[in-house]
Amino acid sequence: MNVISDANLPIFMYCDNPEEGAIAQAKNVANHPAVRNYVAVMPDTHEGYGMPIGGVCALEDAVSPNMVGVDIGCGMLSINTQTDISSYDEKTLKDKLTKVTHSIRREVPMGFGKRCLLDSMKKYGSLLDTFKEELRNIDFSQLFLIDNYLTKENIAIEGLKQIGTLGGGNHFIELQKDEKNILHIMIHSGSRNIGKRICYIFNKIAKEYCEKFYSSLPSKDLSFLPISIFEGRSYVALMKFCEYFAFTNREAIGNIVYSQLSREFELSTEFNEADINVHHNYASLEHFGNKDYWIHRKGAIRVRKDELGIIPGSMGTTSYIVKGKGEEKSWNSCSHGAGRNMSRKKAKEVFSVDVFKEKMKGVVVFKCDAEHLDESPMAYKDIDEVMEQQKDLVEIVKKLTPLAVEKA
Repeated sequence: MNVISDANLPIFMYCDNPEEGAIAQAKNVANHPAVRNYVAVMPDTHEGYGMPIGGVCALEDAVSPNMVGVDIGCGMLSINTQTDISSYDEKTLKDKLTKVTHSIRREVPMGFGKRCLLDSMKKYGSLLDTFKEELRNIDFSQLFLIDNYLTKENIAIEGLKQIGTLGGGNHFIELQKDEKNILHIMIHSGSRNIGKRICYIFNKIAKEYCEKFYSSLPSKDLSFLPISIFEGRSYVALMKFCEYFAFTNREAIGNIVYSQLSREFELSTEFNEADINVHHNYASLEHFGNKDYWIHRKGAIRVRKDELGIIPGSMGTTSYIVKGKGEEKSWNSCSHGAGRNMSRKKAKEVFSVDVFKEKMKGVVVFKCDAEHLDESPMAYKDIDEVMEQQKDLVEIVKKLTPLAVEKA
């Protein structure tokens, strides 16, 4: 760990070679009027909006939409199917995985895809009342005056149409094996368009508030809302709904994937719930020292002492199940993945499809083409170097090797 000390608060960097933009953003966070004690930056860090991806900080009695990020509740799910695949030869295994991934692509809308409301009502209709119940304590009569998207009915119906859908970008469904050739499922997805809209609306509100009361804010992209005001409390309530939706969405996708796997493999158990299902874009009220703080994790997961977490590699590289060591200087956090080492635009400019295909050799994947170069392994940091830089934060429990990947 390196310490940056030329800001108002110390910055603990669990990253050997952070980009200058990420450092500058971390310093802005450390100079923020509501941030307390210190800022931690994970080894997968790179520049984001306002706060760097991989940034963790504590706000006192306040929340910042951009310190959570646009995909509120985005996170990872891991399922151990307890199914040994050692007996399959390479060709048979590839054929089975290919069939499974094709069926997953038919069953799980990806990218901007949603479900039609009728289809969702047939499959997930019981969730509509559940979503409304999760939103029950929010005063939507006042929120509607801020933005007419903010009604209980709109958000609940949007949730129903987007349940069991993956999204785009770096979201993925991956089939993996562990060191004992046991089949695993890993899913990366978030709150879809709901979280994005809520972040956009409340970041605008936060900017207006800070322009009025905090003219010396280090960056407008770090605007915040006190918990004491209606807008701050409303953001927290809607953030928690997004977390609930994202958690439920990952479970729904996991159920679909498990069902498709069962058509080709004799799975040892029926799907009940994920072994691990964690967020990495959120804020939560946590106790440190003798105070409660809103710990903001933007591209970082919580790993208290002995708490399990998921750290995925890039497409085509290994992922890890980890156990926390309870390091308070990281706010009990670790990285949420390998982290980008370049922008999407640059990746498409500098890498070739041939190199991409070579990197994905042995992994069943829908497309290795120019369109997806921005998500190729070359666009990400080396996951093993990232793991080495956070050995004081987590202990590796299990190493997972990719077998097949599906993404938009």
